[in-house]
Amino acid sequence: MENRKIQKIEKPQRKEKKKSRFATFLFFVTSAIGLSLATYGFVVGLLPLKTALLVAGIVLILPLFFLLLHIVFSNVIVCRILFSTLIICVGFAYGFGNYMVYKANKTLDVVTQLTNKTANKINLISLQSSGISSLSQLEGQRIGISTILDEEGNQKELENIQGKVNVEVIDYGNMETLIQALLNGEVSAIVLNEVYRGYAQEKGDEFNKINTNAYVLDQVKYYTESNREMVQPDRVNVTSQPFTILVSGNDSYGTLEETSRSDVNMLLTVNPNTSTVLITNVSRDSYINVACGADAGMACVNGVMDKLTHTGLDGVATTEKTIENLLDITINYNVRVNFSSFENIVDAVGGIDVFVEEGCEVQSFYTNGTQGVSAGWNHLDGPRALGFVRERYAYLDGTAQRVRNQQEAIRALISKVCSISTIKNFNNIVDALDSAFETNMSAREIKSIIRHQFSKFPSWKFEGYSLRYEPGMEFCYVLQTEAYVDLVDLDSISFAKQKIQAVLNGKSSEDIVDPYQQGTAGSYSSEEQAAIIQEGELEKTGEYYPEQEEIYYEEEIYYEE
Repeated sequence: MENRKIQKIEKPQRKEKKKSRFATFLFFVTSAIGLSLATYGFVVGLLPLKTALLVAGIVLILPLFFLLLHIVFSNVIVCRILFSTLIICVGFAYGFGNYMVYKANKTLDVVTQLTNKTANKINLISLQSSGISSLSQLEGQRIGISTILDEEGNQKELENIQGKVNVEVIDYGNMETLIQALLNGEVSAIVLNEVYRGYAQEKGDEFNKINTNAYVLDQVKYYTESNREMVQPDRVNVTSQPFTILVSGNDSYGTLEETSRSDVNMLLTVNPNTSTVLITNVSRDSYINVACGADAGMACVNGVMDKLTHTGLDGVATTEKTIENLLDITINYNVRVNFSSFENIVDAVGGIDVFVEEGCEVQSFYTNGTQGVSAGWNHLDGPRALGFVRERYAYLDGTAQRVRNQQEAIRALISKVCSISTIKNFNNIVDALDSAFETNMSAREIKSIIRHQFSKFPSWKFEGYSLRYEPGMEFCYVLQTEAYVDLVDLDSISFAKQKIQAVLNGKSSEDIVDPYQQGTAGSYSSEEQAAIIQEGELEKTGEYYPEQEEIYYEEEIYYEE
């Protein structure tokens, strides 16, 4: 009798062990994948050892917890299925984490090594007023292309829609007639490379409808060869030594391969020891001596007076060297972004939150037609953030307020990237950086910064300064004519240099006080802004240079005496 009782007790235990074998197997597989995630993150340099060990511990605890629950409730089939499924889900999550570490590492290699591949985006665009919002609605319609403008891109897009819809194709001689054909209703849609959408924006409200009141019915992305060389930086130990980065924002959409002006010129002076970032803005229209950089072509002439924005046409190294000479400082690294990449990065982090001073409200941004901002905190998506950093026509002191907006946006963006939400948006951020972000900072240095952030989780302090200017009309070398410029105040150059040096020395730039620095002046009402544009106080002129095969547009503001 006693033996039979013992057998009755032992039999269920053997069954429980058998029931848990599969869950135990899943636990070991999931744990192995999780440990590989921690190990891989450490090996490629994205995770510091301390964080990697912490991750290793966490990835073991979670599946172990589910395994123990599986064993405890092994007699309940629903619980066995549930906890086994949860272990499998954790394993897939760890596997996805491994993939994201691989993807991030690969992306850093792309943006830091300027690979010989450049991404191109070709859009099929229709106007919202046409009522055509999908590709299928183009059946039997006419579409416009310009093979002179972009033969390969047009061919790629036509091949992509072949078999999906039947259309009549009309070839136009240049971009202006192509866009005009869409506006006039001659065609229902046009094929246009992403890089040329900035041209329409410069031409005014009517042409800008292809950005603000249009649908992208189809898009093709392909890669071409690039033979550009990287400009060598002045390297430092970025986790223990202060450094300065030039952020150069190109006034173009699409990829960074396009030669274009530098619309935004911002210096980030970073001191990792004090966790301080000084943002120094230099106006795009600053009238200064040009200093040709290592990547400049034969057209660049040292010592000529021109707008800073035109130095971008000769490469980021020329912009960097010109600013170095102006402020008598050393810029260690540079980063290039453009309109598309800025929009994509802001959207990738889930938008940014910016603070707008009382009186600086804007109903809508003239630059891209997006909704404006109100006093207080505003959450901006990519297109609105772009409008925010580019707008100047709505403000009483346009250039100065645009600089303040740019500083506020970069503060918000850096804060968002350094927050815990980065983990949630990691995949989107990596996708946004690919093909839309270039830097001469090495992948190893960027990984060092990431490890520093994960290791110490510093609370960054942001400080800002912008040079002061007086408006003027001066001869610009690139245009070979007079144009509106910002004449840089010599005292503000001295203050900018002192502030940068203070942060490099471990002090606060706010200890250096510029008594002439002005605060916000407010904005025009929407009616006043419309009147200014309507009355012609804001004029746009276009210049075409056949030898450069680029169209450049200069904005000029004439002031009444």
